[in-house]
Amino acid sequence: MQSVTIEKGQHLVLNVRAVESVASKNPSWDSRWKITGMAYDGSDVSTFIGNKALMQQLGRKGMESPDELVGKDWTFERTAEGYLNVLGARDKAKTEHLPLSGAPVAKPVAQPVAEKAMPFDEPVEGDAAEAVAAKVDQIREERRQRVGEDIAWAVGQADSFVTQILASHNIEYTTEALRSVAALAATIHISYKESR
Repeated sequence: MQSVTIEKGQHLVLNVRAVESVASKNPSWDSRWKITGMAYDGSDVSTFIGNKALMQQLGRKGMESPDELVGKDWTFERTAEGYLNVLGARDKAKTEHLPLSGAPVAKPVAQPVAEKAMPFDEPVEGDAAEAVAAKVDQIREERRQRVGEDIAWAVGQADSFVTQILASHNIEYTTEALRSVAALAATIHISYKESR
């Protein structure tokens, strides 16, 4: 089994098989979680994640225990700033995939796509490579369009809520209200995305 450390700007996709609490050797430090699973290339991989960071991420997903990770695919991402993200199948990592076995990763791990998986399994050349690239571009554009539509919907909902609340209290719609709309729209969009 390969043990890896997720560095800043990297992520690791695992089908989690086991989660184990590991006490720190230093008594003044918090415990860690050893997460073991199968990586995209079929290899067995383990990594360690700090208790506080993992529990914060699980709380954001409405999960109470790290054991709830077992049996599913998860992406463990360390942002460029060093923060931990735990991403589900619908979430997209914004970092590079952690190289396994010392080999560079030439392509991203195939993440589930709403309709069907993209054809990344075999190397392609010539016209086939152009067809794959065109398909990938089309899928990306469709995703961008869906995100844009979701955000526009969330802004419309937030604007409607704020307008109604201000009107019910006889308060003028000002630039401060626009800030409230933006903040509420972000909350609505995130809540909607996580509930899908």
